[in-house]
Amino acid sequence: MKKAKILVGVIVLSALIIFGFTLVNYQGTTNGTQTITIGGLFPFSGVSASFGERAKNAMDIAVDEVNQQYPFQLQIIYEDDKGESAPAVSSANKLMEVDKVNVIIGTAKSDPMLAVAPLTESKNVIFFTPIAGASAISQAGDYVFRNLEIPDAHGKGAAEYLKQKSVTRTALLTAQASNAQSYAKAFKDH
Repeated sequence: MKKAKILVGVIVLSALIIFGFTLVNYQGTTNGTQTITIGGLFPFSGVSASFGERAKNAMDIAVDEVNQQYPFQLQIIYEDDKGESAPAVSSANKLMEVDKVNVIIGTAKSDPMLAVAPLTESKNVIFFTPIAGASAISQAGDYVFRNLEIPDAHGKGAAEYLKQKSVTRTALLTAQASNAQSYAKAFKDH
């Protein structure tokens, strides 16, 4: 568990630094320092809230580190996507239209990510997920990015492992979520 938290923190810190130096939305200056506002779109309520809380904690640590070390200040405006597509779309629209962010980091789940991607793509807003894993994210647009390996690597690895163990038949029980379907397809294909 500790390794997973550290990994999430490193991933998020990397993303924040990259976005801090590249695609930013300057909201003005504070004591002569540029403030960069980024949207954070994660589930903070509902069954997936633990994912959102962990991502927020990691991002807050990363923001504190960046704000101490670099000549700009990061600010994250968090919105709750509830781990569901409709609230994710609504929250993303608020981040883009009201808060005027040019970068959104989130979501924790693939289906909300894929629901929001067409909106961010149409507005040229960078949408980066450090967590969601469905294969379709890789083709969701020029402004949509992921930091998680594609499910094909896991599906192939699991299939090869079972072949090495001489398992010739298996049954798959798969959730209907995009992420789960991606992993199942990769496993079946291999």
